[in-house]
Amino acid sequence: MKVFVAGGTGFIGSHFLKNIAYDDNFEKIGICVNKRKPRILSEKFEIYKGCRIDSKSLFQVDGNYDYIVDFVGIIRETRDKKFENVHHRGVVNLIELAKRVGAVGFVYISAAGVDKGIDAAYMRTKFLAEQEIVGSGLEYLILRPSFVLGPDGDFAKMLKKMIKFLPFIPVIGDGNYQVQPVFVGDLVEAIRRGILEGVSGIYGVCGPDRVTYNEFIMAVKKALGSKKPIFHVPVGFMKLSAKLLGPLSPANEDQLKMLFAGSTCEEADIFSKVGLNPKPLPEIVNLSFSS
Repeated sequence: MKVFVAGGTGFIGSHFLKNIAYDDNFEKIGICVNKRKPRILSEKFEIYKGCRIDSKSLFQVDGNYDYIVDFVGIIRETRDKKFENVHHRGVVNLIELAKRVGAVGFVYISAAGVDKGIDAAYMRTKFLAEQEIVGSGLEYLILRPSFVLGPDGDFAKMLKKMIKFLPFIPVIGDGNYQVQPVFVGDLVEAIRRGILEGVSGIYGVCGPDRVTYNEFIMAVKKALGSKKPIFHVPVGFMKLSAKLLGPLSPANEDQLKMLFAGSTCEEADIFSKVGLNPKPLPEIVNLSFSS
């Protein structure tokens, strides 16, 4: 199997490369990198410098590939990175690449709830990317994960720092919005199996435990042995902060909308499809926060 990976230097992408680098089923692995280098090296890797947003840089990719795998995504816009370019236009460019290198399939990491009509640019552009892939004529495996956790993930590291240094644990609003965390190792193994088994369609990627955010924080507290109290930050304060502080706010208005909408899976479950038992919440939390 020959795969071309975009976003292989990020959190999920790095775990995927580690998962397949020594798998004999994968003989060639192309990687598109910008500034960061892959965390591991392999003789199978063919590294191309450039960015999937820049279609010209993708013309340096040569040879044939069976699958394009796209992990690229941003949670907040910056001056140089906009949702439309990163999520939507980047996928359009990769579809063109897929057809040029003879790929038969496209794997895309989307987000849970992307089809719920949430009025947030992150969700809209992710959904537009999905539609481009579905209409491309390629076989596709679109995955919609909830919170993806792992010890080296940005969310886990940020939450650990907050619990360590703050006198309380902040939770926005009442904390009753639902989440369904999944372990990063389970996600990338599902992708590996999905590619090798030729699985196609749109699937949810969630752990077996659907809990409120309050319950999730309590599980994290237990794993860390923390006795610090939870402080529920008023929603009005967070919305005002988002308006006044803009990009300096801990959460912008779109992120608040997505948070309160919850992050759970309603689609068919990818783990059942590929015969994998995802880790339960207590194990996910211990692996992500206890190290």
